[in-house]
Amino acid sequence: MGDWNSGLLGCFSNCSLCCFANILMPLTVGTIADVEVGAKQPVLWAMALGAPVCLLALLRTRVRQKHGIEGSYTGDCCTSIFCSPCVLTQLALQNPQVCDTILPNEQDMNRVANEQSS
Repeated sequence: MGDWNSGLLGCFSNCSLCCFANILMPLTVGTIADVEVGAKQPVLWAMALGAPVCLLALLRTRVRQKHGIEGSYTGDCCTSIFCSPCVLTQLALQNPQVCDTILPNEQDMNRVANEQSS
């Protein structure tokens, strides 16, 4: 059996991802669904705006099944209802491709300073 890359409270380990993922929830849900399940994004973005908790529970179940992670749909529903920001971050951390899509590229200030001094 597989395991989650990050625990349910993994949002505290990557605060920038947690903030971006939850501020841009439709983009995050659409990206996770596209990368993990192969679903089309526009439909899921519309669904994310209308029924985020139900969609999160279903998406968490699909991702969990894909990666062979033990659990149940009931557990996915409960975690999505009571801690949806944590579930969204956990799903985003499950696949590095999702993180790269959601987070803006960080600038290396040392590189810029070195180029200016040359």
